[in-house]
Amino acid sequence: MRVLIPALLTFLLFSCAPEKKMLKNAISQDADFDELGAYVNKFEAAVESHDKNEVLKLLEPGYVKRQHDSFLSGNTQQFLDELLCGESSDEGKFTCPGFENINSIKLIKVEPYMDFYFAWFELKANGKTYTSRLPLVSEDGNPFRLAGAEG
Repeated sequence: MRVLIPALLTFLLFSCAPEKKMLKNAISQDADFDELGAYVNKFEAAVESHDKNEVLKLLEPGYVKRQHDSFLSGNTQQFLDELLCGESSDEGKFTCPGFENINSIKLIKVEPYMDFYFAWFELKANGKTYTSRLPLVSEDGNPFRLAGAEG
């Protein structure tokens, strides 16, 4: 499995000029930045509108098969509730706000970790702010997509 920074780099490329050169070096020059930016926007919009089917379609397909279809036996609500868990800035505790309770989501940073990257998101839900991180993955030549924890 290959892990990289796909879509979320686009956001940073266009919003952080000093980081532009670094980010361009981190991904291939033939990357379609418009497509990657559109992917991030679609993911955020699907989460904010609580469109479960769209979120499932936007995630890395191999991850969905392993975690949603197999491990959780197709329990979509549990899968999505656990996907966007994070630390509550109000309480400092790791918790799951619940997919249906998320009012907003926005990308806040992309961070290297060992040999791959995490995309960090800020979530607003239940009157609180949460920070959640998702890995960016690509399997079997598919476009880079977000995934989550497994097991």
